Amino acid sequence: MFAVAFVLLFAGFVTEASAICYTNGDVKDIENGAAVSGVTVNMLDQSTAIVVDSTTTDANGHYQFSYSGTGSFNIYVSDTTSGFTYYEYTPTTSPYYGGQVVTRTCGSSTSTQTIDFLRIRPNGTVAGQINNNSNPPAPLANRRVVFYLYDINGGFVGSTDAYTDSSGNYSKTIGCGFKYTIFVESSGTEVVTAVNSSSGGGTFTQVGCIQASYSIYDFTIAP
Repeated sequence: MFAVAFVLLFAGFVTEASAICYTNGDVKDIENGAAVSGVTVNMLDQSTAIVVDSTTTDANGHYQFSYSGTGSFNIYVSDTTSGFTYYEYTPTTSPYYGGQVVTRTCGSSTSTQTIDFLRIRPNGTVAGQINNNSNPPAPLANRRVVFYLYDINGGFVGSTDAYTDSSGNYSKTIGCGFKYTIFVESSGTEVVTAVNSSSGGGTFTQVGCIQASYSIYDFTIAP
């Protein structure tokens, strides 16, 4: 009886010890979908703050961990030289990317989880022109354009602004990790209209540099 119990106990121990936590995924550029090769992906133990595994993406931007430990781990891309930022790819939600660090829980049974990342450039230029609604339209100089910035979770970060030049043009460099709303100041009974705005009204709401590093947003102002 003792021998049988020992064998069962030993078998259970082997099953638990041999459980493997597989984590894999792809790293791609957000603008063109190209594979990002040669970047380091780390797996950090939350309880000890120690990197327990590290790997480099291959020519297809793919990485994989095979770890036999248990606990909660942070998976993230470590790239301190290029200036790019990496976020988890979340294709079923807007704005299609989540946080920079993803928590992975490894238990006592073998499991596999796919975690993809997107590379996002640090900054992009937002530009446009402000005209009145005359025919033909005339540019409006010295108009203040305000950018309200929000983090990836929608928390307000701050604001920045720009002014139109004599041709009614404005431009501003915005961090690509931000969501932002563009607002044009008006006075009196003036009505601001955002041209080709999907959000409607007199503002544009945009998320970072999703498709391009240069975005154009025009406005008209009616007296």
